Amino acid sequence: MRQEKAALRQEMLARREALDPAAWAEASRRLQAHLLASPLYRRARTILFYWAVRREPGTQEAIRQALAEGKRVVLPRAVRWQGEAPTAPAPAWGGGGRGLALHLYRGPGDLVPGPYGLWEPDPAAPAVTPGELDLVLVPGVAFDRRGGRLGHGGGYYDRFLPHVPPGVPRVGCCFGFQVVAAVPRGPHDRPVTHLLTEDGLFPCAPEGSAPAESAPEEGTPEAGPPEETGPLPGSPD
Repeated sequence: MRQEKAALRQEMLARREALDPAAWAEASRRLQAHLLASPLYRRARTILFYWAVRREPGTQEAIRQALAEGKRVVLPRAVRWQGEAPTAPAPAWGGGGRGLALHLYRGPGDLVPGPYGLWEPDPAAPAVTPGELDLVLVPGVAFDRRGGRLGHGGGYYDRFLPHVPPGVPRVGCCFGFQVVAAVPRGPHDRPVTHLLTEDGLFPCAPEGSAPAESAPEEGTPEAGPPEETGPLPGSPD
């Protein structure tokens, strides 16, 4: 299974990195428009976003809109530790020595350079617990319609997601070409409940059922024209 995951990861990352900037911007804009029009977004008060890196679907415009609407925007910070999970400056949610800390994002001043030159929330920004979340956006390298997810291999989200209360939507975010027939899944790989691509927001098939041709959820708009955008900074795996 490890070799299968590595091969799929390599293929999808290469395809994503090869995206033309204009195509990336258009697909990112369409994806964010579907999110903003969805009932899941409209009902949510506190949303865990990610800050895009390495040609992940952009989220910056959706974050700006959420802030303008008075929603609570939360960003993850990757944390590693030895022994017990740290509780300061913010609790880390995970297991096995790695996980995510959650911080309220109020604007660019809450971002600081993190490991590998990626942007991440300031550890001093207000902490948020998983129990406060109404919606979770999950980045990934590949997904399938049963909710299977392949990340970058760090396991941060797989360790974090069990701390999210049942019933909170976990939305896998990717471009359409990253949705494959089946993602190799081990016992510790955590599924998502929905997929969000430039084509719409789709519920995942229940475990054990056949993935049917899904229709976008009600409220998903037709795609508009692309808008200009700048480069986006980073998210943990």
